[in-house]
Amino acid sequence: MSPRPPIPGEVLDGPTRAGAELRWRVRRPDGGVVWAFALLPELARDEAVRRRYLRDVARLRDLEVEGLCPTLDWGPRDPADPATPFRVRAEVPGELLARWLDRRAPAPVDEVAVWGARLADVLGRLHARGFVVRGLAPHHVVLADAGVVLVDVGLSRVERLSTRTAASLLLEGSPYTAPEQLVRAMVDPRADVYALAALLWHGLLGEPPHAGTHALLREGAALPDPRKLRRDLAEPLAELLTRCLADDPDARPATVAEVGRALRGGGALAPALEHTTCQACGARMWVGQRLCVSCGREAVVFRRSAPCEGVSVVLEEIKEDAEALHSLREILESVTDEAVPPLNFLIGDTRMYSKRERNEYLPLPHKLLDDVEPA
Repeated sequence: MSPRPPIPGEVLDGPTRAGAELRWRVRRPDGGVVWAFALLPELARDEAVRRRYLRDVARLRDLEVEGLCPTLDWGPRDPADPATPFRVRAEVPGELLARWLDRRAPAPVDEVAVWGARLADVLGRLHARGFVVRGLAPHHVVLADAGVVLVDVGLSRVERLSTRTAASLLLEGSPYTAPEQLVRAMVDPRADVYALAALLWHGLLGEPPHAGTHALLREGAALPDPRKLRRDLAEPLAELLTRCLADDPDARPATVAEVGRALRGGGALAPALEHTTCQACGARMWVGQRLCVSCGREAVVFRRSAPCEGVSVVLEEIKEDAEALHSLREILESVTDEAVPPLNFLIGDTRMYSKRERNEYLPLPHKLLDDVEPA
């Protein structure tokens, strides 16, 4: 018989295992939809684990921080009650970062920078209250319309981790876990700097750092240069990722706020995050992006000179086939208000252009002479 959720209501999904918990999606009698979690039965029999779980739930329910999903219900209220510990949280509308990464990574720099900066803000607010997120991973982050929301995270003060907590963290969050958590018994905000950078790496390069290798199997392997994996990655951004993912916490930025400022275009990263618009559809895109993610067309950026009677388009090379001529026609239409004639034989005024010249300069306006063969 399938385990029942710890609260009354219609089960919409579950139970599924999520780390150390069983999880259900439940429609409550009042019509609201929530997520209910219960500590795994085999763990609930361990008194030390029960205390740790209830302490984490108490921290979550008492902590009002923008960007942290609130706890709606919990139990048992009496620590001496032998009932299985549980918690209930709201359903946050949006997309899990884990699903976004599966769908989009490797993604444009500006898209990753947006959610990365917002996540840095949430982590910074938690750090300011004396807490560190334990085992941050993509399934803990919801990309909501209003920003980024953290869900189902454990919170630690700067304190010793229990053996079971450390083991659970290694198994569940290994690709994103700071390496010092394997050999040290203390955690501080620089562990979250590492985890944030690991998520950014995944978003920009398509997989977690160290190719998703389990933390216990890395054996001190050095990270590759991010620019060798993605050539259009700006050097300041690659350097930021490398610093944040340093094995030595002292080599990382001291705070997530520093990472957030950089992702918003502060300091040396500003040129890498400049934006322009797609010439084809007008969508916002970052400078250096070749393809527009909105319309799928290759980006063409023009610098317009002072107003003049005509525009000359300089072509380095063009194939003489229908597809190339169609693309050229779209470009010409984007820079002139006049109708562009069919692009088979093009001349300007009364001068004939040789084939070589015709592929180098196409003065506008121009007219079509069907009865003239190119020189």
